[in-house]
Amino acid sequence: MKIKYHNWLQVAIMATMVAFSACSDDPTLYSDTDITGFKVRLGEGNYKQGTIKDGNIIEFKITPDLDLSKLNGITCSFFISPYATVTPTPDVPQDFSKDVHYTVKAQDGTTTDWTVKWTYGGKLNDGEGFEYFFKKWEISVPTPSNKDKDGFGAVFGNYIIDTQFNFYDKYTGQKVDKTLNVTGIDASLCQLVNDDAGNLIGVVKNVGLYRWTTVEGAPQKVANVTPGANKVSATGDIDKVGYVYDSKPDGVGTHAVYKFENGSYTSTLSLVTGRPSNDSNWRQIVAVLGVSDNPPFYVIDAVNAGGVMGPEIGYKANTAGAFNNITGPYIDMWNKKGYAGWGNHVLISGRGIPFNGRWYGSTITCGWGWVGLHLLDPSNNNSLPITETIEPWTTNSCIWTTCSPSDDGESLYLYYGYGVGIRCYELTKYEK
Repeated sequence: MKIKYHNWLQVAIMATMVAFSACSDDPTLYSDTDITGFKVRLGEGNYKQGTIKDGNIIEFKITPDLDLSKLNGITCSFFISPYATVTPTPDVPQDFSKDVHYTVKAQDGTTTDWTVKWTYGGKLNDGEGFEYFFKKWEISVPTPSNKDKDGFGAVFGNYIIDTQFNFYDKYTGQKVDKTLNVTGIDASLCQLVNDDAGNLIGVVKNVGLYRWTTVEGAPQKVANVTPGANKVSATGDIDKVGYVYDSKPDGVGTHAVYKFENGSYTSTLSLVTGRPSNDSNWRQIVAVLGVSDNPPFYVIDAVNAGGVMGPEIGYKANTAGAFNNITGPYIDMWNKKGYAGWGNHVLISGRGIPFNGRWYGSTITCGWGWVGLHLLDPSNNNSLPITETIEPWTTNSCIWTTCSPSDDGESLYLYYGYGVGIRCYELTKYEK
């Protein structure tokens, strides 16, 4: 026989009617103690559907950014078997941040204990990158005094270090009273960058590359080279195999590549974008998507190959590969909002972002009164899993982007610095 389920109030009324009936044509009593159609109510119109699991367990999924305290003091709804009762009733607020238990009692006295649990959504497999992300925090920071200086932001240990050498907690954005030891270098000529392993590198214009092992310790020179220190980025792990990229403005878009192996500088290579970097903007950066001598990369420039002020971004499979110009929402926003710059220079920054076996290109650009944050996915036709605009915004050149893995490696913190603020996204392996 197919059993029709009723909500708990209907069942209570039916049970009362049976109790007051003097006799019944069918002496058989119901023994079913099921729960179906479970939903937990997080707010007006916001319900999470439960799923029945083995062992009389009901699970409902939440996203990693949900504050668990919001699960306390809320109610749920569900259906139970005919003529059964349930304790406690669903209208009684519960703390669903912990296991919640319901006992269903059938008409014949049979009871079943049900346990309600929360869980995160399913996870992507290794090598599938990220799917669910959220804005973790955003803070305001002092307006930079050195607007004419290229911006940088780097992660070192538990800290973010910005263009003004201010320190912030990388998990919360809270300002921290720390000072970076810059003994022996001219900090005004230094661009900071972190590699994918979190090593902190200082690229000092026309002087060389330096490295810190602690915040308090003085930096040590690790490469006697003459960088331009215009737009820098880094990939890999300089203690294993790592690369530092430094724009060298010329007619073909040459970027010096300082290669490290086992903690030591070994050679200077070249990455040529094929797009001029000595034009009126003289700023070009590459978001490198791998750790090798000839990796794929995005080219990000604010003056196109025809010398016209305006954004240009393209993808190349390697130095010799064809330049595949990227259009769509990325460029549409620029055309709609309008360009901006400091003097004659449109402002850009970017870098490659590795997470869960995939690479992404993180870019930040600005216009008159706005700044655009983007994350490009080369494995999905250069789609934009992240595309955000911040308005209003005060034009200055201190914009940057970098990243840092979480302590357990299950998520990645992606940072965007836009002169007067820092925004942090958390990329996760969880499904949407």
